[in-house]
Amino acid sequence: MAAMLRPDEALREIHRALELDPLSLSVNYGEAWVHIEAGRYDEALQQMNKTLEIDPNSAVAHGTLAVAYMNKGPSDEAIKEFHRAQQLRGEYSSYAVEVARVYAIAGRKTMAWKTLHPLLADCKWGLVAPYDFAVTYAALGNKDEAFHWLWRSVDDRSCTLTEINTDRALDALRSDPRFQDLLRRMDFPP
Repeated sequence: MAAMLRPDEALREIHRALELDPLSLSVNYGEAWVHIEAGRYDEALQQMNKTLEIDPNSAVAHGTLAVAYMNKGPSDEAIKEFHRAQQLRGEYSSYAVEVARVYAIAGRKTMAWKTLHPLLADCKWGLVAPYDFAVTYAALGNKDEAFHWLWRSVDDRSCTLTEINTDRALDALRSDPRFQDLLRRMDFPP
């Protein structure tokens, strides 16, 4: 529901899920994602800190906390949490790509490229995180590459592609006709 731009309805549903299973990691970080998609970053940070009390070694919880920090404003906390999530997850995960995105958003493009380049050299990374490469290229201002990776996400049926309707990382692409094509292809409202 949040992806369909109905965050209040999504929060009602996720709160019901939390009543049924308050210790569920997926439901707890799911609530944080609804807050992130609605632009309520402080609420997302609060929720993720509660989630980390349940499991301090959850890669997804650290990754979601990093996303909340990043969206609130690129910070060392976001980079630290993405590194922690990557360490907990292991070899190939989107968290390594997200570090480059934080640098790009912060205007540290040289660091973004230094972080991104080794990942691009290993073809296995592109199989893991096409959407994350798309938003990183969008942050770097490279629209053509961003759309290349978004279409790859469509072809791969990436679950993260459902975020295109609410992900502020793609705001610079929304006026491009290619973005409207993506929305139509996924049956999202324009």
